[in-house]
Amino acid sequence: MFKVIAFCLTVGVLGNVCAHRVVEDRDYVLKAFQAAGGFDGFQDIQVFRDNYKKSVDKSLAELPANIKQFLITKADKSNGEGWVSKLASQYLEFVTTGNRVHFETTDTNRRVQLVNLVIGELLTRNGTYMKQIVNGLWLILEESSWETPAHMNIQKAGPGLPDPEQPIIDLRVSEMVSTVAIIKLLLREELTKMNKQGMFIKRIDHELKQRLILPYLNYDDYFWLGLKGNKVNNHNSWINSNILRAALLAIDDRTARHQVVNRSIYSIDKFINWYPRDGGCDEGPTYWGWAGGRLVDYLELLGDVSGGKIDWSTNKLLDLIGTFIYKVHIADNRYVNFADAHAVVEPEQSAVYKYGHLFKDETMKHFAAYVGQREDNYESVKSVSDFLGSLSIFVSTLVSYARGGTNDESHNHNDVGNYIVYVSGKPFIIDVGVGVYTNETFAKDRYKIWSMQSQWHNCPTINGVMQKNGKQYVARDVVYKTTADTVEFSADIAGAYPSEAAVKSYKRHIVFDRKLNTITVRDDYELKKWLKPLNAHFITHLKSETRSAGSVVLTDADNTRLAMKYESDVFDVVVDTHVIDKEDTLLRDVWGDSVHRITLVDKQSDKLKSTFVTTFSLP
Repeated sequence: MFKVIAFCLTVGVLGNVCAHRVVEDRDYVLKAFQAAGGFDGFQDIQVFRDNYKKSVDKSLAELPANIKQFLITKADKSNGEGWVSKLASQYLEFVTTGNRVHFETTDTNRRVQLVNLVIGELLTRNGTYMKQIVNGLWLILEESSWETPAHMNIQKAGPGLPDPEQPIIDLRVSEMVSTVAIIKLLLREELTKMNKQGMFIKRIDHELKQRLILPYLNYDDYFWLGLKGNKVNNHNSWINSNILRAALLAIDDRTARHQVVNRSIYSIDKFINWYPRDGGCDEGPTYWGWAGGRLVDYLELLGDVSGGKIDWSTNKLLDLIGTFIYKVHIADNRYVNFADAHAVVEPEQSAVYKYGHLFKDETMKHFAAYVGQREDNYESVKSVSDFLGSLSIFVSTLVSYARGGTNDESHNHNDVGNYIVYVSGKPFIIDVGVGVYTNETFAKDRYKIWSMQSQWHNCPTINGVMQKNGKQYVARDVVYKTTADTVEFSADIAGAYPSEAAVKSYKRHIVFDRKLNTITVRDDYELKKWLKPLNAHFITHLKSETRSAGSVVLTDADNTRLAMKYESDVFDVVVDTHVIDKEDTLLRDVWGDSVHRITLVDKQSDKLKSTFVTTFSLP
C-alpha cells in the first residue's frame, strides 16, 4: 500500500516530468528584461550597490543579539586558527582512488573560515578580523584554480590537475567569484586601509577577469550554459545566479558587466525553457535547492537592479517551480524522494521565502516559516551570499504564528485559534505536536489522546467544553493583514465548539507589533448561557513564575525570558503539568520529560459577555 501511495503522489506532483517533453522557447527572462527597457531600465549601478550595502547594514543591525553573538563566537574561533593547505595530491585522488571528499573538505574548511571572519567583521566593523581576512583572501586569490576535481572533465585535458591555459567555471568557481565580489563591495574601505596602494582591490579585479569574465564570455561548450541545445540542470541556475551577483556588485567595467549580464540572461532562459509546465523538478527535492532555489536568487537580483520594473509575480510557471518543494513535502523533514534526492531534506528557508515574496504566495511564506522551525539557518553558513540572502529570515526576535481553519484537516488536532510564541527563535508558548504513533492515533479514540485536545493547545475551554473534531467545526470571519509596523490575525472560533459549549461568538484578535516587539491577544466572547468559568490555556515546556499580580514570566535555560501579562482582577492562575510517557521519545526529545499548562480561570460567574487581553513582551 505504501509503495502505491508514494508512486501515485510522485506522479500527481510531478505531472509531465515523468513523460517525454520538448524544450519550449519561452525566454521569459529576456522578454522581461527587454520590456523593462534593457540596461536603460536598470538603476544606476552605484545607486544599486549603495542600496545593497545599506540593506545589508540595516539587516545586520536588526539581528537578534543571540544570533550576533553566535556568529561573532564563530569568527573568534576562526581568527585563532591557521590556514589549511590545498594539496596537488588531493586533486589527483579523484583520478587515482575516486575520492573527492578529502579535497572538498579542505576546500570547504578554507572557504568557511574566510566566511566566518567576513561575517564577524561585518557585524563588528572594528578591524578585529581584517588581518586574517586578508590572509585568507590572498591565499584564495593565489590558488591556481577554484575548480573542484569532480568537475574537471569540463576542461579539454580531462580530470586531474587544473589546466592553467583553460580556466573553467564550475559550481565552486561561481560561489567563490560571488564571495569575492561581496567582499570587494562590503569591505572595500577596510581592504584599502590594509594596503593603501589598493592592491587587494586590483588583485580581486584581476582574478574576476581571469576566472569569470574571460572564460564566461569566450567558452560556449560548458554543458551548463545550454548553448548547444542540450538540456541543463541545477548547475545552470546555481552558476548563473552567482555570476549575476558578481557582475552587479563587482564588475566596474560597464561593457564587460553588460556582456556578462546579457549572457547570463540568455543562459538562464535555457534552464527555464527546459522546465515542465507544472514546475516539477526532475532532480528531486534535494536538488531543488540548487535548481529552483538558485533560480529565485537570479530573479530577485534582476528585479532589484531594475528598480522593480521587472515583476515576476504573474508568471505562473516560475511560481510553480517554487511551489514544487512544498508539494513534495510529506511531514517534518520527509519528502517524496526520487532520482538523487534524499528521503530527508532540509530546504533552504530563504529560497522558499523568496518565492513566497516574489509571487505573493502566502503558502510559500508559511512553508518557509515551517522550514525555519526545523533548522537554524545561521548555524551552518558556508558562503557569504547565502548568509546575506538569509538575513531577512533572521531579524525577527519575537515571532507568533496563529491558525484558523477547521477541525477536519489531515492529521487533525482540535486546535482552531491556536497560536505559538517564539523569542529569538526559541519556543515559549508552544504547540506540543504529536507523539509516537500508537494504535489509537488514527482510530476512534484519537481525541482521547491529550496532545490532540484543545485544552492542551493555546485555546479556551468554554463552559467546561473543549473543541470537537469534524468538518462542521470551523473558524469563521478569518482575517489576516500586515503593515510596516504590525501583523494582525483575527477569527471567530466559536464554530469549533459543539452546542454544549453554548457559545454565540468567540473572536480572537492577535496583533504582533514590530516596533514595540509585543504580541497582544484580545479575546472577545459572548455566551448563550453561563455554565462554568471560562478557562484560557497557555502551553509551555518552561517553568513559569508569577512575579507580581497580572504577570507570569517564562524563562528558558539560557535565561531568555518572556512576560505574559493578564488581567489579575478577572482571572486566577492555575498551573498543571503533564508528564510525557517515557516511551514517547518523539515528544521527550523535543520538550523534555514534561510540559506545563498555564490556565487563566475566570473569577466571575454568570458572565455572558466579556473581553480580555493577554500581552506577551520581553521583560
